[in-house]
Amino acid sequence: MSDWLEIALPYPPSVNHYWRHTRNGRHYISEKGQAFREQVVEICKQFDPFKGAVQTVLQVYYPDKRRRDPDNLEKALWDALTIGGLIAEDHNQILVDKRMITAGFKKGGMIILKIRDYGNA
Repeated sequence: MSDWLEIALPYPPSVNHYWRHTRNGRHYISEKGQAFREQVVEICKQFDPFKGAVQTVLQVYYPDKRRRDPDNLEKALWDALTIGGLIAEDHNQILVDKRMITAGFKKGGMIILKIRDYGNA
């Protein structure tokens, strides 16, 4: 995987902890979600952005041994990577070909993102 960029990211909040809703039906990002997003945006600033479709491999280190739906962690991750400018959004559709690997457990959790241009796949 020599042409892959490898980045260590914090473990994202689940969809249930990322979004909050008012009684009026307004949706907003929780404090936890905003903190996660800010961390990822700062990390993204260190790298040149990918202009088009990307291929990714996610190594997921869960914070504990509770059962989880891995799909729940992706929304916050793709959102933060897009806001951070690392990956492009094409008409509200993120251009990602992905694979996810459950790598194990680590206190606090973390994601290792391996990413490259889809054209290099």
